[in-house]
Amino acid sequence: NLPIERIWVEVNSRVNYPLKEALVEMDNTLQIDMENDAFKFCVSEVSCRVANYGLNVVISSWNQHPISGRGVPSTIKERTNRLQPLNVNDIPEPLEAKQMYETIYLGRLTEESHFGIDPLVGFEELINQRENSFQAVHQIPTIFNHLVNGNQAPFKTAISDFIQITSNLTAF
Repeated sequence: NLPIERIWVEVNSRVNYPLKEALVEMDNTLQIDMENDAFKFCVSEVSCRVANYGLNVVISSWNQHPISGRGVPSTIKERTNRLQPLNVNDIPEPLEAKQMYETIYLGRLTEESHFGIDPLVGFEELINQRENSFQAVHQIPTIFNHLVNGNQAPFKTAISDFIQITSNLTAF
């Protein structure tokens, strides 16, 4: 197995599966309306925040754990890394890099898209107000820690609250 294959198992078990389990349960019990674009955005926003935090935790843990017969990944990297920093002028702009990838390597990239629609787009004050209201009550590290330890309630509450805060700031 390649290291990435071993890491992916950890990411799935520690991040993806707990999130998916909670989201599927919320959908099956009609706690979220995934036909509503504003709800989709709210569910996606909270889920991505928790997933990003969780991924960083898994990567950090992985880089610090000892591998039998090899050592600790972060220590191995320090000892064996002979890479030199790239000159900024040698790196193409994103659009140019995309075109090169598609024409030279005949590759295809998936365009970035949003899941759902944020009804507050264009209203920075309202977005800031939503963010402040949400963060006053919910901390992503706490939500993640509960979720991976089998307690879905804080995650579900965070999603419901994000939907409610958004709803209070605008009419869906």
